[in-house]
Amino acid sequence: MKFLKYTLIVLLALSLFSCKSSSGGDDDDETNPTISISSPISSTSVDAGDELLVQFTATDNVGLSSYVLTVDYSSSTSTTSVASVSTKTVEKFSFTSVTGKDADGNNLPSISGTSSTVSFDMAIDYDAEPGMYKMTVTITDSSDNDKSEDVTFEIE
Repeated sequence: MKFLKYTLIVLLALSLFSCKSSSGGDDDDETNPTISISSPISSTSVDAGDELLVQFTATDNVGLSSYVLTVDYSSSTSTTSVASVSTKTVEKFSFTSVTGKDADGNNLPSISGTSSTVSFDMAIDYDAEPGMYKMTVTITDSSDNDKSEDVTFEIE
């Protein structure tokens, strides 16, 4: 009987010490994902009505969850830094992998795993305002850490 009592106590103690967090163990992930935008490159020019290649690579130490791509418009056509000019968000240039669709209803590539490369053509409306634009890509990992990178381009 003593042997059974000690065995149960040891098993109970082992089970208590071996329990993990109920959130899957990602509580300790404080590392932001990384992102590298390969297209467009800074100061790319595109004509209204054309398509702009968007391509970036995202990596994370645990797992990627989603991305959001936004494009902010500035009426300035000079080479002044977009950050120094007041900008407004143009909703028709807002894309997210959460909904899986772009503004025209086209499917967007999703991201998963610890590394993904996303590549798609973004249609530029024929009536798009000429000027400088800032494209920002924000990556979120499975622990809700995020990272943003941006690049400027011009619509002529």
